[in-house]
Amino acid sequence: MKYSLILILLPMLWLTACSDAPQLAAVKQQLQAEIPEQWQVTSFNVEAEEETGTKVSPVWQYRFNAEIAPTEAMHHRIGRLQEVDILEVTQKKNEKFKLNGLANSALYNGEWQVGMDLNLVQPISFGMPLSRFPDKHVIAGSSDYKKLLKTAKEAQQKIEQQIATDEQQFQQLLLEYNKLQQELQTKAQQSSEQLNTLQQQSYQQRDQLAQQLSSQNVELRNQLQQQRQAKAAEFRQIHDKQAAEIESAYRLQSAEFKAARTKAQDLRTEQRNAARKAHAAETQSARSTMQRADYTLFKAQADEKLRAEYQQIDQTHNTRVQEIAAAEKVVTDKRRADLAALATTYRQQVDALSAEQNEQLTAARSEASQQQQQAGSDQQSELQSARNKHQALLADNNHQLNELRQRIDQLQRRIHEQHSILGRESQLLAQLDP
Repeated sequence: MKYSLILILLPMLWLTACSDAPQLAAVKQQLQAEIPEQWQVTSFNVEAEEETGTKVSPVWQYRFNAEIAPTEAMHHRIGRLQEVDILEVTQKKNEKFKLNGLANSALYNGEWQVGMDLNLVQPISFGMPLSRFPDKHVIAGSSDYKKLLKTAKEAQQKIEQQIATDEQQFQQLLLEYNKLQQELQTKAQQSSEQLNTLQQQSYQQRDQLAQQLSSQNVELRNQLQQQRQAKAAEFRQIHDKQAAEIESAYRLQSAEFKAARTKAQDLRTEQRNAARKAHAAETQSARSTMQRADYTLFKAQADEKLRAEYQQIDQTHNTRVQEIAAAEKVVTDKRRADLAALATTYRQQVDALSAEQNEQLTAARSEASQQQQQAGSDQQSELQSARNKHQALLADNNHQLNELRQRIDQLQRRIHEQHSILGRESQLLAQLDP
């Protein structure tokens, strides 16, 4: 069996004799390379050899036995107590062990290359030199080792006492944790209930304020409507009074115009009657005094004269009627203009009143909206502050629970570690000091 062992590097002892053939020297050199450092070949004996190659490619085969021994005492770690490695001597210095093997040495590229198959006659625990154990250590069986066992036993007693104390503290902390958890849950529940109550109150106050402002707006609108109706009635009364005065004056003037037309008609009739009577008198007188022929001419002239007088009377009458109609038109136009101006004034007054009331309503709505917004903002700030306090309470609760939980976890880990150390070292102590 070929051994390739990873051990601490120590100076290699080369066992090449000056009298050995090159291929055999290479075998001995390879054997030294195959065993761990801090070990040396103390004897080497070839039992059989054979050349199986050619002159061009020489190959030698060997069967051999040898002895190897450590150049210093070898150790291995059997345990660890109190941060101290406990070492046991595996091989004493220069203690010999037998091995045998087969070797194949071939010349290749001017150098002898060796292949080797080793067999240990007895099992070997090669171990390591003390220099490979950098931590604090003691050798089993030494006075330091005995002191370490005593110290470890005393430490175990302390650990057991500490474990008992820690477990008692662990149970106490669990009780405190459960109690604190219940207390904090109660506080959180009370805080949540208070927050919910505040939210409900805030919503109710907001609704009440909205209803109140809406009622105020409705009341103000009704009040302004009543004022508008009353004021509009005053404006209408003034308008109707002034319109009645205008109509009264117009009716009087219309009556005057009617009377003037009647007088003009009566005057026309009177003048026509007078002209007709004068014509009749003249023609009657002429008929009795004039000859028939002269009367006929006179009558014709008198008739033309009568017609001319009629035309003059009618023309004078028509002129008078036109004057009366023109004056009446002026009065009618003035009546219409006065009534239109009066109606315009009334409409302007009503429109101005409506605009003023609309401004009042708009201002009232704006003020109500601002009040509602301000109240909402104040309530929101109050609610946010309450939420922040509630969240801070929850965060503080979690912080307290986490701190206590961390203490419990740390203590639990320490107990577990102490149990693990105690179990491990107890088992080791039982093995080392039964």
